[in-house]
This record gives sequence, structure tokens and C-alpha cells, in this order.
Amino acid sequence: TQKRRNNGRSKHGRGHVKPVRCSNCARCVPKDKAIKRFLIRNMVEQAAVRDLAEASVFEEYALPKLYIKMHYCVSCAIHSKIVRVRSREGRRDRTPPQRFRGFQKVRYTRHFVFDMSLMLLRSIFRTRSLPLLRPKPSIWHFCLNK
Repeated sequence: TQKRRNNGRSKHGRGHVKPVRCSNCARCVPKDKAIKRFLIRNMVEQAAVRDLAEASVFEEYALPKLYIKMHYCVSCAIHSKIVRVRSREGRRDRTPPQRFRGFQKVRYTRHFVFDMSLMLLRSIFRTRSLPLLRPKPSIWHFCLNK
């Protein structure tokens, strides 16, 4: 009898796989058995972000992110709740879990603002006869920055 279809590994056809070290406890784990996750962090800690933004020449500068591949042994992954223990029926479920998408920052461009104001005017006057064309960007830019 076997607990898992792949015996807890993904080395199909390979006799031996090089070990990696667990990021948490430094245990040697075969690379195919280790639970692998990417840790994505900002390169700069949150406290220094504002200082950098004030000192920067650029208005909108996307700070680079740090992508670290973490390898966990099974016991550390379960202990730190990266993976969970599943029932016999649950282990048969091979669909990947729902991906978490963080909140995306909405950027309001002048065209977006203009379109929203046009929609508001149309709803007030209950008409579609208002012009669809956007005004010249230079004039609109001047109006927005007042």
C-alpha cells in the first residue's frame, strides 16, 4: 500500500536527486520532495520607503522586489502552515489552490477622470448627446493641476 500516488516525490524516472537544505531548519531534503515557495519582498524595508521617495528625482519609481526561493522540509512546511495535512479523499484532489492576488493600486489618469466626469454629466442631464471626444491634453492638464 502507498499513501500517495507519487510517494511524496516528483522524481519520476530519476534514480537519485541532489539534496537541498531546508530554509527553516537546514535539514537535507531531496530537491523533488522539498516544498518550494517564492518569498517576494520589497528590497527596501517599509520604514525607508518614504525617505527614498522624498529624495528621489523620479516621481513614480517602482521599487525593485526581492525574489527568494525558499525550500522547506515536510515537517517545517506543515508546522509553519505552508501546506496542510489532508484527508485520504482530500489528497486525491490535484487542483492547485486559489492564487491570492493582492490589492492592485488604481491609478487615475486624466483621461479616466475626464471620462468619469462625462458619465456623471450624462447621468445628470439624461442625455447621450454630450461629446465623446476628449479635450486637448495640454488644456486638460492645466485644468487638473490647478
